[in-house]
Amino acid sequence: FNFDELGNIANTTIGHRFLHIVPEESKSDALDLLHTADFENGKDISNIDTLLDIAKGLALDVENLKNELNGESGKQETLMDFYYAMQIGIKGVPILIFDNKAVLYGTQSSEEILETMKKAELLPDPVEEEEDTNT
Repeated sequence: FNFDELGNIANTTIGHRFLHIVPEESKSDALDLLHTADFENGKDISNIDTLLDIAKGLALDVENLKNELNGESGKQETLMDFYYAMQIGIKGVPILIFDNKAVLYGTQSSEEILETMKKAELLPDPVEEEEDTNT
């Protein structure tokens, strides 16, 4: 975090939509660049132009992405993400969820993050609900 560059906290809805729209193979890099823009460079990630600059850096079709962000693309998926977060009790950020096994709330040291990641590796996978086929 570059606290000297951090400005107002942006509404991240369009950033979440952006992540749903970019191709699967670009999502990880897009997320990294989105975080860098926000937390290190103090860019307004609620601004479409900021997102389009990130898209340029990923060699994505900027005009198509602009049309999708100005339309409805990614809205439903983003609303479902927010709904899911509310259902599991997430009320703020940052939150880190490791393999759906371990959760860290708030800002944590790198040591605490690493320790939690190691714990998550040792935990069994979450149990999936089985469909009742007897009805």
